[in-house]
Amino acid sequence: MNENLVKIKPRSNYNIHHVLARVVNKLICSFTLTDCEVLGEEHLEGIPKPYMLVANHNSNWDPLVLGAYFPDILNFMVKEELHDMPAFGAMSNLTGNIAVSRGETDIGAIKGALALLKNGYNLALFPEGTRSEDGRIQEFKDGGVSIASKVKVPIVPVYIEGTYEILNKNSKIPRAGRVKIHILEPNMKTCEDKKLSRDELHAINESIHKDLVSFENDLKA
Repeated sequence: MNENLVKIKPRSNYNIHHVLARVVNKLICSFTLTDCEVLGEEHLEGIPKPYMLVANHNSNWDPLVLGAYFPDILNFMVKEELHDMPAFGAMSNLTGNIAVSRGETDIGAIKGALALLKNGYNLALFPEGTRSEDGRIQEFKDGGVSIASKVKVPIVPVYIEGTYEILNKNSKIPRAGRVKIHILEPNMKTCEDKKLSRDELHAINESIHKDLVSFENDLKA
């Protein structure tokens, strides 16, 4: 491993609410006949924890399947409207997920994300900022890479396959379907013990985006 990487000691701060949320997510998937397979788990072996997970975003089903089936427990940055939903919002708040306001930069959400990572929690976010209209990856915002760099945690890219067909942006009721969670090789550049410039952060973001787009193109070829 690169000697310039900051070593972060893994911590287990997850509580009963995280466990309950995972159980509830699996029950919802079961009731709606959502099947899921996780591929690439070997890419999580030996990486520093906590880490930031970044994924494509096709559906409101994305955090559900990640919360239910991803090998490690995750906290999420989710849109503020989801926190207003009675059942989901209560569970989301109890597990410590971060509600993000749309529009201008949400400083409170950024501080919350930094605090989660500093306290040893894995954090998942969707750098497209909103669900894809056509099921293809859109441009990524740079904010996630900047947060990861400030706390010196690795970034784990994940491609979620199948949620667009289950519940896309124009659907109201989920369909039965099969989801595959593809874990790609982590990007360790945000762990380097130096301050990265804006251009360097943008380059990391573009590299992760390019890898996920290439992976998507190969799947759809």
